[in-house]
Amino acid sequence: MSSIAEWVRTLIVVVLLGNLVEFLLPKSDMKRYAGLVVGLVILAVMLAPVSRWVSALEHAGTPLALESWTNTGPGFRQVTINEELHQAEAIVLTYPGVRQCRITETGTGRFRATIAVVGSVPPSTLQQYVADAIQVTTGAPASVEVIRSRMPAS
Repeated sequence: MSSIAEWVRTLIVVVLLGNLVEFLLPKSDMKRYAGLVVGLVILAVMLAPVSRWVSALEHAGTPLALESWTNTGPGFRQVTINEELHQAEAIVLTYPGVRQCRITETGTGRFRATIAVVGSVPPSTLQQYVADAIQVTTGAPASVEVIRSRMPAS
């Protein structure tokens, strides 16, 4: 807010000085050229904040989450895989007795799921459920290693 007030003050001072210069010049071709120069200076002062914003955007840097992201190559693949794994985790959390789930990629087509369960959840059924969730989200069959831990019933 203070930068806007400073900009308005600068603009007012430039307009007043420009009018003073035009008033003091005698009527001649010089007065027309001075009017043109004063107008250009006023325009430059009016556009100065825009150039500062553009400069700030250029020097702002990228957010950490998007630092390695590109629209092609490994950065894009990593963003896509992370999103697909988050979706698979959400699917696994709908399974009765599952309280926590974290899925990570250990290699191409290979995943590790760390799952906290409450009650009795058959390991083979849970493994198949996780593999199906990953296949649904990634679109490809997956090899899954499931690490189970028990949570106390709440």
